[in-house]
Amino acid sequence: MKTTVRNGTLLAGALVLAGVLVWAVMPTGTGKDDEAGTRNGLSTAELGALEGFLAMSDEELDRVQDAIARIRVMSEDERRALAAEIVDYRRLPREERSRIRDGWGRRTGDEEREDWQRMMRELTPTERREIHDRLQAVDRDERHTLRMDILEEWRRGR
Repeated sequence: MKTTVRNGTLLAGALVLAGVLVWAVMPTGTGKDDEAGTRNGLSTAELGALEGFLAMSDEELDRVQDAIARIRVMSEDERRALAAEIVDYRRLPREERSRIRDGWGRRTGDEEREDWQRMMRELTPTERREIHDRLQAVDRDERHTLRMDILEEWRRGR
């Protein structure tokens, strides 16, 4: 299984999954604060993670569940590689992390994003829906390449 920070594959799910794992291993307790200042065996951070899950939509919870399923089939080496990618991702400048979360990855500059927005504004709602459907039909790893192909085709037709 290939993982990569460049296009954000598995990264968003893995970041959410970190919180899921904290919650999944939480012990039950008495409901009273213990000596360590935790409640029901939960630290303040774990309670915060639990609150985050309670605020998630079913779709978001489904993505977390999908991320867990993908991680379960990973080898230990793949898990270590993904953990290293998360560390690398956290070290990126905020703007670059934002581009990755938005699905543009590191390879895309401002010109591509601006042209994409311009192209989408010029298209009819039906054409935009067709592009959306095409992008959703491919694996996340292939989405960036398809997006760039669509953009280049639009640029040639101008």
